[in-house]
Amino acid sequence: MVNRESLPLIFAILIPIVSVSLILLYLHGYDITLFFRKIDPIYYVIVAPIALGFLAAIMRWKKMD
Repeated sequence: MVNRESLPLIFAILIPIVSVSLILLYLHGYDITLFFRKIDPIYYVIVAPIALGFLAAIMRWKKMD
């Protein structure tokens, strides 16, 4: 189990690494957004609430422990 104080540190380290990696990939000719452009927008509308509900259920379940 991850300590609650370490989560902000993990995110503070991972977000810049991921964003710089995406920028470098884009500059070297790899367009990552092509995969997301192929998906119809209706799937985003359907999947987003389900994913958020699932995330809320996991957070509530972890809070009960």
